Order: sequence, then structure tokens, then C-alpha cells
Amino acid sequence: MMKRLGMIGLLLWSVAGLARADEAAQIRLRDPSASVFGGRPAVWRLDVDGPAAFEGTVAWNLAVSGGVIARREARVAVRPGESAPVDIEVDLPDVREGIIAEGRLQMALRDERGEVLAELEHPLFVFGANPAAFRLEWLRGLEMSVYDPEGRTAERLEELGWPFRRIPNLSALETLGTHVLLVGEGISLRSARGLMGSMVRAAERGGRVVMLAPADGSFPPPGSGDDAVSPESLQFHDKAYVQRLDKRLDTPPLRSVFRLGGQRTGPVVSVESAGGWAFMEARWPGGGALLLCGCGLLETWEASPTPRFLLMRMLRQATLEKEKEP
Repeated sequence: MMKRLGMIGLLLWSVAGLARADEAAQIRLRDPSASVFGGRPAVWRLDVDGPAAFEGTVAWNLAVSGGVIARREARVAVRPGESAPVDIEVDLPDVREGIIAEGRLQMALRDERGEVLAELEHPLFVFGANPAAFRLEWLRGLEMSVYDPEGRTAERLEELGWPFRRIPNLSALETLGTHVLLVGEGISLRSARGLMGSMVRAAERGGRVVMLAPADGSFPPPGSGDDAVSPESLQFHDKAYVQRLDKRLDTPPLRSVFRLGGQRTGPVVSVESAGGWAFMEARWPGGGALLLCGCGLLETWEASPTPRFLLMRMLRQATLEKEKEP
């Protein structure tokens, strides 16, 4: 009798252990990025975890615009305390220029009996290569000037065929008027001492100014000083501002942040590597705007559509241009 009770107890312990293993098994995406280029290969890397050793399969399917474009299975062997890697590789279809297609990656972890231990669903968006498709006339109307001493930002815009003129020095900002100025990524405000003052004065006169990830430096907040024109709004935003501009975009890595503090001479905004805001946005009554972005766009320009589409969204935000989403 005691032997039978012992066997029953062992069986119940084993079943409970399996149930706990089933409940705790999980699939995780190493990089939950949702923005991908159409017409290119895409790779999603998974980690499969479980408290008990087992072998099974990860079955997945990828749908774009409502139709399944790929469906496969991958064998997986899980060991306690270790993540088993699984790679999902797909050649994504082209999307028409100006169209952003919705997609969905569905994954299921099954044991040898075919029972589902864990599931994961990942929404995604498939972008074309050029966010200015069908918008070149709008870009021409901006009469955009680019100040980019290093030339790396301007080079990317030239590759996309965006219309703009490069300005070699800050004196050209005096005649910006209500047009757009884009300041290239990585400029040191510590070295280019007159740059921020010139940008603010251009915005005070009605110019729309976008600056990408300055390297370092500090400056008084817009509106400081006896002769300054106070902005009607001055806001600092965290990195979630990217999704407020467009919920389909990922957040690029932060290259710099903006920290509001004070010195004996008054308030100051400093450019830091961490511990601050990802964006600063100031607006003036005459339509002028100054938008500072701390995201590093050039680092992932080719790996993700987010940098170029975020740049387009920031230009639209600076000019308050609204239209139906593509």
C-alpha cells in the first residue's frame, strides 16, 4: 500500500512539474522592432525558454496585407536555464511607393505531442525605401536648406533624391524667411558657438528649423535674453514622442539628450549622453519652430526605415503640415 502511494505521489509530482514547465515556457523576440523595409530580406531572432528540458518545434507564419507570405517550422531543444535560439528569415515583398503595409508574425511553441506551450504575435509594418514618394512637390515647396559641415546627412538626402540646397556658413540663415532649415547630425554646439543663436533667431523670424542629434554643448532656452522673442510654447519630450508622430515607427537609438538646468547666469539646456529628454520643441506666434532631435538617425539609416520616415515626420511637424496617413 505504501509503495503504491509513493508511486502515485511521484506521478502527481511529475505531472505537476510538466504543467509548470508548460506554463513557464515562453518565446521572446530579441529585438521587437516593428518597422521593416519591403523588397529586402528580414530576420527575426527568437529565444525559447523553459524550466524543464524538452524538444519541440516553433511553428510560424508571416502575413502582409492580410495574406500569408511564408509559413515554416523550426526544431528546438530547450535546456533549463538556457535560451534556445531560433532565427526566422523571410524575403519580404515589395510594397508600392507611398504605401505602408501592415503585417503580422505569429509564432507557436509546440512539444513533441503537438501541444502548444507558448504563443507570440508580433505586429509589424512594411515600408518602401523613400518616404518622399509622391511628396517631392511638397518638399520643393519647403525650399529646404541644409547646414551639414560633415556632409553625412546631406549625402543620405541626395541618395533619396530629396530637393535641398546646402549652405556653407551661418550667414545664410539671415535670409531663411519662413522656409525650412535642416541641421545635420553630430555637430558640436561647443565648437559651433554661434549656431544655436542663429537657429533660434531664424525661428523667431518664422523659419522652421530641425536639428539632428548635436554632439555636445549647452545653450540658454529659447526666449532667454533681453532681445529674445519668447516662444508661445517650449516643450521637452521623451522618446515616446516618436510614436506620437507616427505609431508605426520604432525608436532609433538615442545619441544625445537635452537636460534643462540652471547656472548662476540663468537657465540652460545642456546636451548630454543620458539623463535627459529625447526631443525639444519650441514654437513662436509667427509660425516659427525649432525642433531638436536626440535620436541618431544615421546609425541605422540602412538597417531600418524608421530614420528616414522619422525625418519626414519631423519636417511635417515643424511645418505643421497635416494630411491623411498613407
